[in-house]
Amino acid sequence: MSDKTVHTAHRFEALDALRGIAALAVLMFHFTLRRPQAALGFYWGVTCVDIFFLMSGFVIFFSLDRIKYWQEFVWKRFVRLYPTYWFCMLLTGSLLFYFYDSKSPSYIPFFTRFLANMTMFQTWFGQKDLDGPYWTMIVELQFYAIMLLLYRLKQLKNFELIGLGILIFCSLYGLDNWHAHLPSLFGFLSTHFPILNHFPVFYAGVLFYLGMKEGFSNQRVLLLLASFTVQLILFDDGGRSHSYISFGKYIIAMSLYYGLFTLFVKQGLNFIAQKPFLFLGKISYPMYLIHQFLGLWVLIPIFMKWYHFSYWSACGTTLLIIVTIAFLIHKYIEVPTGKWLGGLVKFK
Repeated sequence: MSDKTVHTAHRFEALDALRGIAALAVLMFHFTLRRPQAALGFYWGVTCVDIFFLMSGFVIFFSLDRIKYWQEFVWKRFVRLYPTYWFCMLLTGSLLFYFYDSKSPSYIPFFTRFLANMTMFQTWFGQKDLDGPYWTMIVELQFYAIMLLLYRLKQLKNFELIGLGILIFCSLYGLDNWHAHLPSLFGFLSTHFPILNHFPVFYAGVLFYLGMKEGFSNQRVLLLLASFTVQLILFDDGGRSHSYISFGKYIIAMSLYYGLFTLFVKQGLNFIAQKPFLFLGKISYPMYLIHQFLGLWVLIPIFMKWYHFSYWSACGTTLLIIVTIAFLIHKYIEVPTGKWLGGLVKFK
Protein backbone atom coordinates (compact mmCIF):
# COMPACT_ATOMS: atom_id res chain seq x y z
CA MET A 1 0.00 0.00 0.00
CA SER A 2 1.42 3.32 -1.04
CA ASP A 3 1.97 5.71 1.86
CA LYS A 4 1.89 8.59 -0.57
CA THR A 5 -1.48 7.92 -2.12
CA VAL A 6 -3.42 6.29 0.69
CA HIS A 7 -1.83 6.80 4.05
CA THR A 8 -0.73 10.21 5.27
CA ALA A 9 0.32 10.80 8.89
CA HIS A 10 -1.57 7.67 9.96
CA ARG A 11 -4.75 8.76 8.19
CA PHE A 12 -6.44 7.49 5.08
CA GLU A 13 -7.32 10.19 2.61
CA ALA A 14 -10.02 8.29 0.75
CA LEU A 15 -11.66 7.54 4.09
CA ASP A 16 -11.50 11.22 5.06
CA ALA A 17 -13.12 12.18 1.75
CA LEU A 18 -15.82 9.55 2.20
CA ARG A 19 -16.48 10.91 5.69
CA GLY A 20 -16.92 14.39 4.21
CA ILE A 21 -19.37 13.15 1.58
CA ALA A 22 -21.34 11.21 4.20
CA ALA A 23 -21.47 14.24 6.51
CA LEU A 24 -22.81 16.39 3.65
CA ALA A 25 -25.44 13.75 2.89
CA VAL A 26 -26.55 13.74 6.55
CA LEU A 27 -26.82 17.55 6.48
CA MET A 28 -29.00 17.52 3.39
CA PHE A 29 -31.14 14.75 4.85
CA HIS A 30 -31.85 16.91 7.90
CA PHE A 31 -32.28 20.13 5.92
CA THR A 32 -34.97 18.48 3.77
CA LEU A 33 -36.55 16.61 6.67
CA ARG A 34 -40.32 16.28 6.18
CA ARG A 35 -40.16 18.52 3.13
CA PRO A 36 -41.10 17.59 -0.46
CA GLN A 37 -37.47 18.19 -1.49
CA ALA A 38 -36.51 14.99 0.36
CA ALA A 39 -38.08 13.07 -2.52
CA LEU A 40 -35.18 14.22 -4.72
CA GLY A 41 -33.12 11.55 -2.98
CA PHE A 42 -31.89 13.39 0.10
CA TYR A 43 -33.70 10.90 2.36
CA TRP A 44 -30.92 8.41 1.54
CA GLY A 45 -28.71 10.49 3.85
CA VAL A 46 -30.35 8.89 6.88
CA THR A 47 -28.35 5.72 6.15
CA CYS A 48 -24.98 7.49 6.16
CA VAL A 49 -24.61 6.97 9.91
CA ASP A 50 -23.79 3.39 8.95
CA ILE A 51 -20.78 4.72 7.01
CA PHE A 52 -19.57 6.53 10.13
CA PHE A 53 -19.88 3.34 12.18
CA LEU A 54 -18.05 1.32 9.52
CA MET A 55 -15.26 3.88 9.64
CA SER A 56 -15.12 3.75 13.42
CA GLY A 57 -14.68 -0.02 13.37
CA PHE A 58 -11.85 0.36 10.87
CA VAL A 59 -10.11 3.31 12.57
CA ILE A 60 -10.44 2.13 16.18
CA PHE A 61 -8.85 -1.23 15.47
CA PHE A 62 -6.17 0.57 13.47
CA SER A 63 -5.52 2.80 16.51
CA LEU A 64 -5.43 -0.07 19.01
CA ASP A 65 -3.00 -1.85 16.73
CA ARG A 66 -0.51 0.97 17.34
CA ILE A 67 -0.64 1.77 21.05
CA LYS A 68 1.20 0.27 24.02
CA TYR A 69 -0.96 1.46 26.91
CA TRP A 70 -4.72 1.34 27.32
CA GLN A 71 -4.63 4.72 29.04
CA GLU A 72 -3.30 6.21 25.81
CA PHE A 73 -6.33 4.97 23.92
CA VAL A 74 -8.74 6.38 26.52
CA TRP A 75 -7.00 9.75 26.61
CA LYS A 76 -6.81 10.09 22.84
CA ARG A 77 -10.48 9.21 22.44
CA PHE A 78 -11.41 11.73 25.15
CA VAL A 79 -9.33 14.45 23.51
CA ARG A 80 -10.75 13.63 20.10
CA LEU A 81 -14.40 13.67 21.15
CA TYR A 82 -15.24 15.63 24.26
CA PRO A 83 -13.75 19.16 24.01
CA THR A 84 -15.24 19.80 20.56
CA TYR A 85 -18.50 18.17 21.60
CA TRP A 86 -18.76 20.36 24.70
CA PHE A 87 -18.13 23.52 22.69
CA CYS A 88 -20.75 22.54 20.11
CA MET A 89 -23.12 21.68 22.94
CA LEU A 90 -22.61 25.13 24.41
CA LEU A 91 -23.44 26.71 21.06
CA THR A 92 -26.53 24.59 20.46
CA GLY A 93 -27.61 24.76 24.09
CA SER A 94 -27.43 28.56 24.10
CA LEU A 95 -29.64 28.75 21.01
CA LEU A 96 -32.04 26.14 22.35
CA PHE A 97 -32.33 27.99 25.65
CA TYR A 98 -32.82 31.33 23.92
CA PHE A 99 -35.49 30.17 21.50
CA TYR A 100 -37.39 27.73 23.71
CA ASP A 101 -36.39 27.02 27.31
CA SER A 102 -35.88 30.62 28.45
CA LYS A 103 -39.66 30.94 28.25
CA SER A 104 -40.11 28.17 30.82
CA PRO A 105 -40.94 29.18 34.42
CA SER A 106 -38.20 26.83 35.64
CA TYR A 107 -34.71 26.48 34.17
CA ILE A 108 -33.95 23.28 36.07
CA PRO A 109 -35.21 20.82 33.39
CA PHE A 110 -33.05 22.45 30.74
CA PHE A 111 -29.87 22.45 32.83
CA THR A 112 -30.49 18.87 33.97
CA ARG A 113 -30.78 17.87 30.33
CA PHE A 114 -27.68 19.88 29.45
CA LEU A 115 -25.55 18.30 32.19
CA ALA A 116 -26.70 14.80 31.25
CA ASN A 117 -25.82 15.44 27.60
CA MET A 118 -22.30 16.46 28.61
CA THR A 119 -21.60 12.82 29.48
CA MET A 120 -22.84 11.55 26.08
CA PHE A 121 -24.78 8.98 28.14
CA GLN A 122 -27.88 11.14 28.53
CA THR A 123 -30.29 8.27 27.85
CA TRP A 124 -28.90 6.48 30.91
CA PHE A 125 -30.10 9.46 32.95
CA GLY A 126 -33.52 9.44 31.31
CA GLN A 127 -32.78 12.65 29.38
CA LYS A 128 -33.37 13.45 25.72
CA ASP A 129 -30.62 14.39 23.28
CA LEU A 130 -29.94 18.11 23.23
CA ASP A 131 -29.63 17.90 19.45
CA GLY A 132 -30.58 15.20 16.98
CA PRO A 133 -27.13 13.86 16.03
CA TYR A 134 -26.09 13.29 19.65
CA TRP A 135 -27.75 9.87 19.76
CA THR A 136 -24.79 8.36 17.91
CA MET A 137 -22.23 9.36 20.54
CA ILE A 138 -23.23 6.74 23.10
CA VAL A 139 -23.15 4.11 20.35
CA GLU A 140 -19.57 5.08 19.52
CA LEU A 141 -18.51 5.08 23.18
CA GLN A 142 -19.99 1.66 23.83
CA PHE A 143 -18.07 0.25 20.89
CA TYR A 144 -14.89 1.85 22.27
CA ALA A 145 -15.61 0.21 25.63
CA ILE A 146 -15.92 -3.23 24.01
CA MET A 147 -12.65 -2.74 22.13
CA LEU A 148 -10.86 -1.41 25.21
CA LEU A 149 -12.00 -4.40 27.25
CA LEU A 150 -10.71 -6.81 24.61
CA TYR A 151 -7.43 -4.90 24.49
CA ARG A 152 -7.04 -5.08 28.27
CA LEU A 153 -7.80 -8.81 28.21
CA LYS A 154 -5.34 -9.29 25.33
CA GLN A 155 -8.13 -10.71 23.21
CA LEU A 156 -7.98 -8.45 20.17
CA LYS A 157 -6.38 -11.31 18.28
CA ASN A 158 -9.60 -13.25 18.85
CA PHE A 159 -11.87 -10.38 17.89
CA GLU A 160 -13.33 -12.11 14.86
CA LEU A 161 -14.55 -15.04 16.96
CA ILE A 162 -15.72 -12.89 19.89
CA GLY A 163 -17.40 -10.48 17.49
CA LEU A 164 -19.19 -13.40 15.86
CA GLY A 165 -20.62 -14.30 19.27
CA ILE A 166 -21.88 -10.74 19.72
CA LEU A 167 -23.22 -10.86 16.16
CA ILE A 168 -25.22 -13.99 16.96
CA PHE A 169 -26.69 -12.31 20.04
CA CYS A 170 -27.58 -9.25 17.92
CA SER A 171 -29.38 -11.48 15.43
CA LEU A 172 -31.41 -13.09 18.23
CA TYR A 173 -32.09 -9.64 19.62
CA GLY A 174 -33.38 -8.58 16.20
CA LEU A 175 -35.30 -11.75 15.34
CA ASP A 176 -36.96 -12.58 18.64
CA ASN A 177 -40.29 -10.90 19.20
CA TRP A 178 -39.03 -9.05 22.27
CA HIS A 179 -41.40 -6.19 21.64
CA ALA A 180 -44.42 -8.36 22.44
CA HIS A 181 -43.10 -10.88 24.97
CA LEU A 182 -40.38 -8.96 26.82
CA PRO A 183 -41.13 -5.29 26.16
CA SER A 184 -39.44 -4.00 29.32
CA LEU A 185 -36.22 -5.91 28.61
CA PHE A 186 -36.22 -4.86 24.97
CA GLY A 187 -36.81 -1.27 25.99
CA PHE A 188 -33.99 -1.41 28.53
CA LEU A 189 -31.49 -2.84 26.04
CA SER A 190 -32.52 -0.44 23.28
CA THR A 191 -32.21 2.57 25.58
CA HIS A 192 -29.09 1.65 27.51
CA PHE A 193 -27.15 -0.44 24.98
CA PRO A 194 -27.91 0.94 21.50
CA ILE A 195 -24.62 -0.59 20.32
CA LEU A 196 -26.63 -3.80 19.86
CA ASN A 197 -28.52 -2.15 17.01
CA HIS A 198 -25.34 -1.20 15.18
CA PHE A 199 -22.61 -3.63 16.21
CA PRO A 200 -22.64 -5.47 12.84
CA VAL A 201 -21.37 -2.42 10.92
CA PHE A 202 -18.65 -1.70 13.51
CA TYR A 203 -17.68 -5.37 13.26
CA ALA A 204 -17.57 -5.08 9.47
CA GLY A 205 -15.25 -2.07 9.76
CA VAL A 206 -12.81 -4.15 11.82
CA LEU A 207 -13.05 -7.00 9.33
CA PHE A 208 -12.24 -4.64 6.47
CA TYR A 209 -9.21 -3.39 8.38
CA LEU A 210 -8.01 -6.94 9.07
CA GLY A 211 -8.67 -7.85 5.46
CA MET A 212 -6.57 -4.91 4.27
CA LYS A 213 -3.80 -5.87 6.68
CA GLU A 214 -3.82 -9.66 6.40
CA GLY A 215 -5.92 -10.48 3.35
CA PHE A 216 -9.49 -11.68 2.85
CA SER A 217 -9.74 -15.36 3.67
CA ASN A 218 -12.95 -17.24 2.87
CA GLN A 219 -13.79 -17.15 6.57
CA ARG A 220 -13.40 -13.37 6.71
CA VAL A 221 -15.59 -12.90 3.65
CA LEU A 222 -18.27 -15.09 5.24
CA LEU A 223 -18.07 -13.03 8.43
CA LEU A 224 -18.55 -9.85 6.38
CA LEU A 225 -21.61 -11.38 4.75
CA ALA A 226 -22.89 -12.36 8.20
CA SER A 227 -22.44 -8.82 9.49
CA PHE A 228 -24.31 -7.49 6.46
CA THR A 229 -27.17 -9.93 7.01
CA VAL A 230 -27.50 -9.23 10.74
CA GLN A 231 -27.53 -5.47 10.15
CA LEU A 232 -30.44 -6.01 7.79
CA ILE A 233 -32.20 -8.08 10.45
CA LEU A 234 -31.82 -5.12 12.81
CA PHE A 235 -33.36 -2.68 10.34
CA ASP A 236 -36.60 -2.29 12.30
CA ASP A 237 -34.83 -1.95 15.65
CA GLY A 238 -31.74 0.12 15.03
CA GLY A 239 -31.03 3.71 14.13
CA ARG A 240 -33.42 5.98 12.28
CA SER A 241 -33.41 4.50 8.78
CA HIS A 242 -36.62 2.49 9.10
CA SER A 243 -38.57 5.71 9.74
CA TYR A 244 -37.61 7.23 6.39
CA ILE A 245 -36.77 4.53 3.85
CA SER A 246 -38.02 1.08 2.93
CA PHE A 247 -36.22 -2.15 3.72
CA GLY A 248 -35.42 -2.62 0.04
CA LYS A 249 -33.75 0.77 -0.16
CA TYR A 250 -31.79 0.01 3.00
CA ILE A 251 -30.45 -3.14 1.35
CA ILE A 252 -29.28 -1.02 -1.60
CA ALA A 253 -27.63 1.53 0.71
CA MET A 254 -25.81 -1.10 2.77
CA SER A 255 -24.68 -2.90 -0.38
CA LEU A 256 -23.24 0.40 -1.62
CA TYR A 257 -21.39 1.07 1.64
CA TYR A 258 -19.89 -2.41 1.85
CA GLY A 259 -18.92 -2.06 -1.81
CA LEU A 260 -17.24 1.30 -1.17
CA PHE A 261 -15.25 -0.16 1.70
CA THR A 262 -14.21 -3.08 -0.48
CA LEU A 263 -12.96 -0.58 -3.05
CA PHE A 264 -11.20 1.39 -0.32
CA VAL A 265 -9.19 -1.52 1.07
CA LYS A 266 -8.30 -2.52 -2.50
CA GLN A 267 -7.06 1.04 -3.18
CA GLY A 268 -9.84 1.60 -5.67
CA LEU A 269 -11.38 4.60 -3.94
CA ASN A 270 -8.46 7.00 -4.09
CA PHE A 271 -10.15 9.01 -6.85
CA ILE A 272 -12.57 10.58 -4.34
CA ALA A 273 -9.71 12.10 -2.31
CA GLN A 274 -10.34 15.53 -3.81
CA LYS A 275 -9.82 18.80 -1.95
CA PRO A 276 -13.51 19.73 -1.44
CA PHE A 277 -14.30 16.31 0.03
CA LEU A 278 -11.12 16.24 2.11
CA PHE A 279 -12.02 19.67 3.48
CA LEU A 280 -15.49 18.47 4.45
CA GLY A 281 -13.95 15.38 6.01
CA LYS A 282 -11.60 17.54 8.06
CA ILE A 283 -14.45 19.59 9.54
CA SER A 284 -17.00 16.76 9.57
CA TYR A 285 -17.11 16.27 13.35
CA PRO A 286 -18.12 19.82 14.35
CA MET A 287 -20.26 20.10 11.22
CA TYR A 288 -22.13 16.95 12.20
CA LEU A 289 -22.61 18.16 15.79
CA ILE A 290 -23.98 21.64 15.06
CA HIS A 291 -25.95 21.32 11.85
CA GLN A 292 -29.38 20.00 12.79
CA PHE A 293 -30.86 22.39 15.34
CA LEU A 294 -28.92 25.42 14.09
CA GLY A 295 -29.67 24.70 10.45
CA LEU A 296 -33.11 23.12 10.41
CA TRP A 297 -34.80 24.95 13.28
CA VAL A 298 -33.00 28.31 13.36
CA LEU A 299 -31.30 29.46 10.16
CA ILE A 300 -33.55 28.05 7.43
CA PRO A 301 -36.76 29.31 9.12
CA ILE A 302 -35.18 32.73 9.72
CA PHE A 303 -34.11 33.11 6.08
CA MET A 304 -37.47 31.94 4.76
CA LYS A 305 -39.80 33.77 7.18
CA TRP A 306 -37.89 36.95 7.94
CA TYR A 307 -36.02 37.53 4.69
CA HIS A 308 -38.40 35.72 2.31
CA PHE A 309 -35.70 33.49 0.79
CA SER A 310 -36.84 30.60 -1.34
CA TYR A 311 -36.24 27.21 0.25
CA TRP A 312 -33.16 26.45 -1.86
CA SER A 313 -31.67 29.90 -1.26
CA ALA A 314 -32.21 29.48 2.48
CA CYS A 315 -30.78 25.97 2.38
CA GLY A 316 -27.68 27.01 0.42
CA THR A 317 -27.02 30.01 2.64
CA THR A 318 -27.48 27.87 5.75
CA LEU A 319 -25.09 25.26 4.39
CA LEU A 320 -22.40 27.90 3.82
CA ILE A 321 -22.89 29.25 7.35
CA ILE A 322 -22.74 25.78 8.92
CA VAL A 323 -19.57 24.91 6.98
CA THR A 324 -17.97 28.22 7.98
CA ILE A 325 -18.80 27.78 11.67
CA ALA A 326 -17.60 24.17 11.56
CA PHE A 327 -14.33 25.30 9.99
CA LEU A 328 -13.83 27.93 12.69
CA ILE A 329 -14.55 25.39 15.42
CA HIS A 330 -12.13 22.97 13.81
CA LYS A 331 -9.41 25.58 13.45
CA TYR A 332 -9.74 27.42 16.77
CA ILE A 333 -11.17 24.74 19.08
CA GLU A 334 -10.69 21.21 17.78
CA VAL A 335 -7.11 21.45 16.54
CA PRO A 336 -5.50 23.64 19.25
CA THR A 337 -7.36 21.90 22.08
CA GLY A 338 -6.35 18.54 20.69
CA LYS A 339 -2.70 19.57 20.49
CA TRP A 340 -2.71 21.12 23.95
CA LEU A 341 -4.46 18.25 25.72
CA GLY A 342 -2.57 15.68 23.68
CA GLY A 343 0.70 17.18 24.85
CA LEU A 344 -0.29 17.23 28.51
CA VAL A 345 0.06 13.49 29.02
CA LYS A 346 2.95 11.37 27.78
CA PHE A 347 2.76 7.60 27.60
CA LYS A 348 6.07 5.78 27.81
